[in-house]
Amino acid sequence: MAVACAFTLSACSGGSGDQAGQGQKQEEASPDPAAVESQEADERAALSGDVYSDRILSLEDLPSGFTLGDDVKFGEKEEQSVNPFDSDDSSADAASSQSECIVGAMAAHSSELDGVSAARTFDQSSDNGGSYIMTSLSRPENGSKPLLKELRKTVNDCQESINAEPAESVDVFEPKGNKGEGFCTAAYNGTFLGQGKIAMSECYVSWAGELLTVHQMAFEGETSPAIDEEAMNGVSDYLTEDLLPTALKKAEMAAN
Repeated sequence: MAVACAFTLSACSGGSGDQAGQGQKQEEASPDPAAVESQEADERAALSGDVYSDRILSLEDLPSGFTLGDDVKFGEKEEQSVNPFDSDDSSADAASSQSECIVGAMAAHSSELDGVSAARTFDQSSDNGGSYIMTSLSRPENGSKPLLKELRKTVNDCQESINAEPAESVDVFEPKGNKGEGFCTAAYNGTFLGQGKIAMSECYVSWAGELLTVHQMAFEGETSPAIDEEAMNGVSDYLTEDLLPTALKKAEMAAN
């Protein structure tokens, strides 16, 4: 029937006028996306900070073997954790490689999230390495879109101002399945901070005045002079196909 309709449209056009009219009415009645986001922003701004901890990833959302690290409640005045190599110099400005710069991007803007975020970190360790996950849901006082724009600019500056190392690869791409705007990064560095090799990925999503962050890093103690595309893609795929969809759903940022 579908094939026949494709070649003989007139034979399949019964009631098409009414359907077209109904479709037009439905299209006209569709809510304006900006109005929907504005309404949701008002609703979320009225939420108690206590509910934010229930809207981010928890230990129950992760595979066995992970342990809970930091657990920051909304309203607590505590600097957001950024990465397992946290130090006074772990910021975008102090970075000497693209991947180090991108990992430290959030640190460059952490002051804007102080007291307006719920955040958790998780660790999974082995004899020679491990994995690290950080997630946060923030309601920046100046809005989430400006902060997302600043983060994207910081990441772009990392790529433009620092030459990639021979054992380093960085990619920036768009997330899927989310409301609003966002971007993701994936990176690999075989000699990260001279301590070992890392494969990492992170996503930032802005919707209705809130900023969702999900960051994952896998690391090993041995350095490597070659780029491990399989490791980089594996971490990125797990974040975008498993962690991010769950985080979006819990934060009520998943596309309908």
